[in-house]
Amino acid sequence: MTIAAVLSGGLVGLLAYASWTDVTRMIIRNWTVLAVLALAVVKGLVLEAPFGWRGTNAGMAVMALRDLGAALVVFAALFVMWLMRGMGAGDVKLAGACALWAGIGFVLDFVLAFAILGGLASMLFIGLRFVPTLRERVFQAMPWFRVGGQLSFPYGPAIAAGAVWTLWLQAAAGMFG
Repeated sequence: MTIAAVLSGGLVGLLAYASWTDVTRMIIRNWTVLAVLALAVVKGLVLEAPFGWRGTNAGMAVMALRDLGAALVVFAALFVMWLMRGMGAGDVKLAGACALWAGIGFVLDFVLAFAILGGLASMLFIGLRFVPTLRERVFQAMPWFRVGGQLSFPYGPAIAAGAVWTLWLQAAAGMFG
């Protein structure tokens, strides 16, 4: 088993846990985000370009800075969404950590995947407003979706799905050798 496979397996496990806690408790724990971030850094330090930063020339430092910059752009854009109360803080942090894993080469794939999935799921949740009996059943079955009397949507699973999609794209591009 390669180091990329071990790191990827750890990422998938952490994303599954983050999704579960987000759906069941509407929270993504900081230790989960830090663990995803740590895996992304280890991946960067251990794997060679284009999936990591290891190499023999100074260009690898530039690659690391570009990956970090891409992750910071994702984090900053979603931080604005958090300020507007459009996303939870855990979602913003998890997306930033996953963006570092994706790197500059795959960050747009990651963002598009989770934005499309999260947008479609959000529209379904918004549609619950127009079906009061179904909305009440959802609230009874999953009361944590009601925050302050309003329907609240957990983006963790969409972020996780986008990260897994990105992982699949990286594997197809040769990350596992």
